[in-house]
Amino acid sequence: MAATSDPPPNKKPWLPFKSQLEFEVAQIALEAALNNDQTDWLIKICCQCAIGNDKFTFENHKDIHKKWDAVSQCVTGVVQFLLMVSIHLT
Repeated sequence: MAATSDPPPNKKPWLPFKSQLEFEVAQIALEAALNNDQTDWLIKICCQCAIGNDKFTFENHKDIHKKWDAVSQCVTGVVQFLLMVSIHLT
């Protein structure tokens, strides 16, 4: 009986996508259930980074949460006031 061996691993499992990065962006769009406009927006952002127009500095979700927390302090004003209500029970 001949020994069976596993087939060699596929060196480009993301084909027919041009690259693993393109596959992963498409996978995110699919898993996040992005609509066409959101997917186009994501692709536009990726292209801006790829051609060097913008720098992408987030390293993880915590970085994003920190920025949302910081901006919430700038745009969400808190006003404290005392409200006196008189209740008449009859």
